Amino acid sequence: MNKNKRKVSRGVRKNNYEQRISELEEQLENAKLENLILKKLQPQSKPSQIERKPK
Repeated sequence: MNKNKRKVSRGVRKNNYEQRISELEEQLENAKLENLILKKLQPQSKPSQIERKPK
């Protein structure tokens, strides 16, 4: 009976890890999309606003 409990415990633990990985992958994808959107929304920099090195 002890062996059966261990197998179930490992199975549940593995399922929890897989679920957590899935959640983290979803969060990562959302963060990537948000980052892409924010990059697209940034105002275009004008050449006069960019710092130039003295010659």
